[in-house]
Amino acid sequence: MGGNGTIFKVLSDGSFSTLYSFSAASGQTSTGLPTNSDGATPRAALTLSEGTLYGTTSAGGSWGSGTVFKLKADGTSFEVLHHFSGVATPLNNPTNNDGSQPLATLTLLGTKLYGTTSVGGPWGAGTVFSVNTDGSGFTTLHGFTGGSDGSGPLAGLILSDNTLYGTAIGGGSFGVGTVFSITLPPPRLTITPAHASIILAWPTNAISFTLQSTTNLGSPVWTTDSPAPHRRQRPEHCDQSYFARSCFPVEPVTKSPAHDDA
Repeated sequence: MGGNGTIFKVLSDGSFSTLYSFSAASGQTSTGLPTNSDGATPRAALTLSEGTLYGTTSAGGSWGSGTVFKLKADGTSFEVLHHFSGVATPLNNPTNNDGSQPLATLTLLGTKLYGTTSVGGPWGAGTVFSVNTDGSGFTTLHGFTGGSDGSGPLAGLILSDNTLYGTAIGGGSFGVGTVFSITLPPPRLTITPAHASIILAWPTNAISFTLQSTTNLGSPVWTTDSPAPHRRQRPEHCDQSYFARSCFPVEPVTKSPAHDDA
């Protein structure tokens, strides 16, 4: 037992079981923050999706600044998705690139997690971040300055259409906090020739967008699969693609005239 917190479950009949115990500190940073391999002191609720739990710790990890993690709902397959980087002055303007001390529940859409850190970031006033559920693609979406945008986001985020909404406890015009929104970048559309078809693919979390297209090959016949099914063999259908797709039959690439898709 590490004394750094647990993940547990309680059944409706009151039976209790511990799914995971965070490990003891194995070292410390140059500024005195305890470090370990998995994180410490989880303070936020967990996010459950398809048998996997996602969460954060407010301390511990490789740099003592907390972690983002996942594990199966039965307590197996624990994995750290991100170690928040160290801060030079933990008690006075703790700055870094990605944030420190996440305290809020994660928001999940598709294969991407969104969250906040209460401090850290370029100005030490907290961040909004995203990371893929496999641990790749960590991105700091916003670093709070402590000025008009606020400071210290302690709560989770709400995602509606393509916009994140949240609150910060400090900063703002009167120094007592803000309500903020962040518009996410548009999803990436991938266009791929496949036998006698063209595959248009985009992430499943691409919502409230309209796909517009033009072609000089006549009236396209669209088929849509979401999520993508198993690979099909006939050329008039689409091959397996990312998460969602639409396609229309065209002449083989070597014979067809030029066409445009947008």
